[in-house]
Amino acid sequence: MTNAELFCFAGKCLALDGRPGLREEVAALVSGGVVPWEKFVWTGSSHFVLPALFTSFDRNGILPMLPEELTEHMRHIYNLNAERNRRIVMQCRQISQLLFPAGIRPVFLKGAALLLMGLYKDMGDRMMEDIDLLLPEAEIPPALEILQKGGYLQHPVDEGKGEVYADHHHLPPMYHPGQV
Repeated sequence: MTNAELFCFAGKCLALDGRPGLREEVAALVSGGVVPWEKFVWTGSSHFVLPALFTSFDRNGILPMLPEELTEHMRHIYNLNAERNRRIVMQCRQISQLLFPAGIRPVFLKGAALLLMGLYKDMGDRMMEDIDLLLPEAEIPPALEILQKGGYLQHPVDEGKGEVYADHHHLPPMYHPGQV
């Protein structure tokens, strides 16, 4: 299976819920022994879709056709990601609880927004790195102060990158030592 064929196969696996007619084609490829599983895992991992592939296989009855070691690996990655996402949703709620009393209503963007909206069939499908939020410019200084009082710290900015944030639409990243 070439890289292009592998990408196409992964896309079909991710589309199973919306296109049930693909199930037989995917099942034939899986049972036919033509899928290079190590490359599949590397591709799914490097494109942050391995948990979504796992749940798609599970929902569509493909999981029992996979090698047991692969199933367990995918299940482990999925479980780690699902737990992390549950904690991210809780963290979003905590951020809101910190900011709401000051009249600051953050707008969560990208992955956090999609998780909070319940867009995914399974919360563990989406892999995320951070929580993005949008605030009116005037609310940024008080929000930063509130978040810092709530235990958030600014990531140290690499030397030479300080100027990047000076004229950028993002502030330097923040993190909470007790959160994901």
